[in-house]
Amino acid sequence: MEIKYYRYSGGIQFGKTIAKILATFCFIILFIVLTQPYFRQTYSNYNYSLLLLALLLGIIGCIFYIGLFADIGADNDGLLVEFLWKYLRIPWSDIIDIRPFGPRFLGYWIISTNNKLTPFHRLYGFYSLKTAAPSFCINNIYKSHEYLLIMIRKQIKLNRRAK
Repeated sequence: MEIKYYRYSGGIQFGKTIAKILATFCFIILFIVLTQPYFRQTYSNYNYSLLLLALLLGIIGCIFYIGLFADIGADNDGLLVEFLWKYLRIPWSDIIDIRPFGPRFLGYWIISTNNKLTPFHRLYGFYSLKTAAPSFCINNIYKSHEYLLIMIRKQIKLNRRAK
């Protein structure tokens, strides 16, 4: 079976692009601040630490936003989850749970995995207060959102029967 992709609308894609640019910009500034002695000499230790913290939180926040609206691909082998500029493979056997996240009318779902995605994917589990496992979010903005949820639930049931 070929991969079927579930992508967000143009407005969300534009927001993700802006967040990628902003994260890259913050990373470049962070690199400059860390490598140039001018900043350590000009700012007090407290202000220098605040600047570093603000840049790190900006980068993490942008990456968190990008991951919140990750495009998803699905085929017979599993899911592909977009992370920054590439797709990460999650076999169906590694998906352990799917739960609603936040108010139901928002339509957010947390999918927990045994897969070692990235350290950032653990943040979604912690943020949802549901799990410490690597997780990712999906939202009902997809055109075929219900079909994707049904497919994931079906695969989770098949995995539980196989164990």
